[in-house]
Amino acid sequence: MRAMHNLALCHRFARGIPKNQPQADKWMKEAALHGHPRAQHEYGVALRADGNACRALMFFILSSRGGVAEAQQARARLESQLSRRSNRQAREDADKWRPQARHKRSLCSSDI
Repeated sequence: MRAMHNLALCHRFARGIPKNQPQADKWMKEAALHGHPRAQHEYGVALRADGNACRALMFFILSSRGGVAEAQQARARLESQLSRRSNRQAREDADKWRPQARHKRSLCSSDI
């Protein structure tokens, strides 16, 4: 997941490769879905900008649990702007959330 986050940053800031915002967004989302705390914050920022505040709050909660200070600040700001119901839903979603599996591996004996 760290590699996904780093690849997103390379695409975003043209580090060694041409700048490519769609690829940066794709890899930041992947890193967030795999549980990278800083990527979760960045993905939350993108969701918020796209108008998906409740889902953004869920990712800010996850990221703040991972120790990202900026996510804690973003979480506090967004919680103050959303309804109690939206806050509760975001917390419940964060509590149920699990990172995507890192590897998809076949369990067939012929693949071992």
